[in-house]
Amino acid sequence: MEFAADFKRKLPHGMVARVDIVLCPVFIHLSVLTLDGHLPIGIAVGAQDTHWEEKGAFTGCVSPVMLKDLKVRYALV
Repeated sequence: MEFAADFKRKLPHGMVARVDIVLCPVFIHLSVLTLDGHLPIGIAVGAQDTHWEEKGAFTGCVSPVMLKDLKVRYALV
């Protein structure tokens, strides 16, 4: 949360209104940023990777169902 707030402060004035900004932390930090609602306004959160299957053993990938539950709308694929 500190990183996200500091990141936003360092952006050029007005940039948040002109571009989409998405931070993609490792999965274990997604819930802190999405469920607690502490992410600065204007910055979205995304997953680092996902897989199209609802469940299974896909090393390094997160289920899209889990991301939906966290209200994550973006993912690096």
